[in-house]
Amino acid sequence: MEIESALAAHPKVAEAAVIGKPAEIRYADNLPKTRSGKIMRRLLRTIASDEEITQDVSTLENEAILLQLRGKS
Repeated sequence: MEIESALAAHPKVAEAAVIGKPAEIRYADNLPKTRSGKIMRRLLRTIASDEEITQDVSTLENEAILLQLRGKS
């Protein structure tokens, strides 16, 4: 979480999420979150691994963010 905290401390960064060792940085309008506001890190791991999303995304607040994080929007 130290890298996450350092990223979030920057004045132009609203939120940050880090999974494992950061090999790349992806920018997006927001993060995949549940309607209650919890970051869905399992989806971030799936996207970072370039795998197909097979998990339940019915609680996702904004499904369009998945395309944006994959670079398809």
